[in-house]
Amino acid sequence: MRPLPDLSLFEKQAAPIIHRDRSMRVSSRGVKTKSEVLSVPDSVLDGAVLSCGYLGRSVIRDFFFQRMQNQNYFSLEYIYSGEILIRSGSRGYVAEPGDLCLLRPNCDNALLHLPGTECRKAGMIPTGALLPELVRSLQLDRADVCRLDAALWDGCFDRMKTDLKDIMNPAARRRLSGVVFELLTLLADLRRASPVPADMAGLQAYLEEHLAEPLNMERLAAENRMSLPTLNKRFRAAFNLTPYRYLMQARLLRAARLLGESGLSVKEIGALVGYGSPFHFSSEFTRFHGRSPREFRRLDGGSGDR
Repeated sequence: MRPLPDLSLFEKQAAPIIHRDRSMRVSSRGVKTKSEVLSVPDSVLDGAVLSCGYLGRSVIRDFFFQRMQNQNYFSLEYIYSGEILIRSGSRGYVAEPGDLCLLRPNCDNALLHLPGTECRKAGMIPTGALLPELVRSLQLDRADVCRLDAALWDGCFDRMKTDLKDIMNPAARRRLSGVVFELLTLLADLRRASPVPADMAGLQAYLEEHLAEPLNMERLAAENRMSLPTLNKRFRAAFNLTPYRYLMQARLLRAARLLGESGLSVKEIGALVGYGSPFHFSSEFTRFHGRSPREFRRLDGGSGDR
C-alpha cells in the first residue's frame, strides 16, 4: 500500500449511476471481468449474527472506475496482482498485491484502475447484527489496509464460498459465521503486529512534499543516520517499495492529476514533478500509466493536447 494524499484524480472521473439504494448511489464506468460471483439476498440473511452476503473474484484489464456514494455496508477488497487506486472517505492509497483493503460504511468510496496493467482482485461483503460492534472492538474501523498472504486469504475465501453455496443449511450458516469471525480477528492481529515506524512515516511525508526536487537517496540515508541498504530495507518493509521507487511513482501519479485538471503543457508538468528532460518524463509516464501523457490527457477528458 502506498498512500495517495491527493484525491483529485478520483474527482475528475465521471460515470453513470448503475444502482441507487436509499441514500447510496453506485456509479461505474469500464469493464470488470468476473470469474466467479456468489451473492445472497438480504432476506436470506435476516437475523444472522455474522455472515457473508457477497463473494467475487474478478480481473480488470483496462480503465475501470466505480464510486459508491454513502456506501451503506462494510466491504473488503483483496489484490492478487497489479494495483488499483482506492479512496475511502478522505483517505486514498494505491493498493498492491497482498493488500486487503477495508472500505468503511457511510463513506464516499471509490476504485480506480488506470490502463497499462492487469489487476486481479477479490471482493467480500461481511454482514450480520454483530458486525458493526465487532469491527469497532477489533479497531478495524480505523484501518485502511492489512497485509495478508494470498494463501491465507484464499483459504478463508474458499471455505466461505463452500458454505455460501449451501446457505440454507443451518450447519453451513454456522460454519460461515465462524470463518468470517476468524478472518476479521486475523486482520486485527496482523494490523497490531505491523505498525509503520514513525521515522519511515516521516520520510514518506518528506518525499511527498519534495517531489519536484532532485533528491539523493544516499544523502537521505545519511540524514536519517543509516546506510542506504538499511534505509531501503526498512522503507520497503513499511511500504513495499524502496524510497526511490516510491518517489518515482508518487511523481507519476501527481503528473496524471495535473494532466487532467490543468492547462499546463506536458513539458511544464514534467518539470513540476521533478523531470528535467521532457523525453525522460514521457517515457516514464508511458511505462507507468500505459499511455503517453498526451494520450492520457486526450482520453481522460483533460484540458486538451498541448
